[in-house]
Parts: sequence; structure tokens; C-alpha cells
Amino acid sequence: MRCFTSLLVLLAAGLSGCKGRTAQELWYSGEFDIVRSGGLVLGIEVSKRQFAVGETFPVRITAQNQGKDPITITARSASPVYVLIYRHDGIGWEELLHYPKAEMMVVGTWTLAPGAARRFPLNLTVEPNWPTGERLRVAGVINGLPGPEAGVEITITGRIP
Repeated sequence: MRCFTSLLVLLAAGLSGCKGRTAQELWYSGEFDIVRSGGLVLGIEVSKRQFAVGETFPVRITAQNQGKDPITITARSASPVYVLIYRHDGIGWEELLHYPKAEMMVVGTWTLAPGAARRFPLNLTVEPNWPTGERLRVAGVINGLPGPEAGVEITITGRIP
């Protein structure tokens, strides 16, 4: 039992901020996607793939700098990340919704040092206007950084029983 407890303590220490973590170690359990762009690793995670109208679910976006140089990002608003909801239209993905809906128009600059990671936890509520019974894509992007977009597919069922 003591060995098992020691293993848990070491695992918790490794996941709580030690340098040199891999992208895979940044994640909890759930559905996730990881994309790389230069030294940046961007990921998104949701707890499952199916949600009901009215249900609130956590979305975690993580940015990690695996490069040798700092990454400086100038956000176009006070929100450092955006969550985009897409619908598949037969040809490609069409953007339906953009979160946060309301944001302060304050330009902010932040830097991700080499080896550093930053998590952005958000909660989304499935609204009645979200399409049901079809594939949707929940994507995370860094505000002010063109390019990488991590996304997972979900489906929406009827209302919460």
C-alpha cells in the first residue's frame, strides 16, 4: 500500500508543474485533440462526446511551449482563448458559435516561456439553438495567434431528463 501511495504522490508531482512534461501528460481523462505548430502544442479536452441541451460541460484548452524561444501572444481582447462550435455541412466545417460571447475589448499580451504550459478551463452550456443529432466540432484557439486549432467532435441529444 505504501508503494502505491508513493507512486500516486510521484505521479501528482509530475503532473502538477514539473518541466519536461509531454503533451500527453497535460491531459485528464476525456476526449481530446492535440496539434503542434512550431514549438507550440495546443490541446483541447472535453469530458465525453455526447451532451444534452441544457447540460453544462467543462472544456480545457492547454497551450505548451516545447520550443527553445518564448512565444509572445497579443490577444485582440481580454479573452486569451476562444472556443468555436462548428457544424459539418457536407463539404467542410462551418462556424456556428463563438465563445465567450461577450468580451471586453482590452488588448493583452502574454508570454509562454520555453517549457511552460498554461491551462484555460471554461464551462459551456449547450444552448437550445445547438443542432441535435449531428456531428459538431468543439475547437479551441489562442486569441491573437493565427494557425493552430485543436478540436473534438461531439453530438447533442435532446434535453436533460
